[in-house]
Amino acid sequence: MKPIKVLEYNIIKSFQMVKSDIAKLQAEISSLSSTLSSWSDTINSVLEQQKEFIDEIDELKRQISKLKAQQRSTINGLAAREKKYVSSVNSKKLHRADCVFAKNIKEDKKLFFSSRTQGLRKGLEPCKCIIT
Repeated sequence: MKPIKVLEYNIIKSFQMVKSDIAKLQAEISSLSSTLSSWSDTINSVLEQQKEFIDEIDELKRQISKLKAQQRSTINGLAAREKKYVSSVNSKKLHRADCVFAKNIKEDKKLFFSSRTQGLRKGLEPCKCIIT
């Protein structure tokens, strides 16, 4: 009968070890689940912040485009009232704003004058559109 007692002891010991391993695995799973939950909360928080930043950026873009439109309308208003004569940065000729040659000058290269004498004082020669 002795071998049966040894066998029974070994089986009981094996089940105790399995039970211990299962308890360790459950504790590890619980720990990993807690960590995963924490990371999930952090990710959700970051996503919320990202949405808020995107909304702020969109609002700033709208404000910028609105300001640019206001600036353009102000410049266009000034152009109608004050910018009657045009010259190029690279040229020595003074043109009327509606001159064919003035329309060929790129916007970023244009110099504007409110009067003919203002342009002539800068040393510019009048175009044929001004002389005639």
